[in-house]
Amino acid sequence: PAAIVIAQENNQTAKVGTALLIPIVIRVLGEGNVPMNGVALALQVTTGGGSFTPQTVLTNATGEAIVTWTLGLAVGVNTATIRVSTLDPVTITATGTP
Repeated sequence: PAAIVIAQENNQTAKVGTALLIPIVIRVLGEGNVPMNGVALALQVTTGGGSFTPQTVLTNATGEAIVTWTLGLAVGVNTATIRVSTLDPVTITATGTP
């Protein structure tokens, strides 16, 4: 893998303790921006609590993985990291509202 891209729905807002309305779409690209199939992504909430479903996922034929982020009970900015093998992790954010 050469790059991790947040393809859809970074920076959403949702009520604390609920899932974001639109799933997060993550794309993994190889050299020459070629989509990579079967790459394992590890997702970890870093602030705000909550969880991903699934927590570990493989990319599909278009190099994409789709996950649902359920926010924790912290109001304000929630962050999470996405890791793929040896690439630097990518941070995504969402905002929890009361």
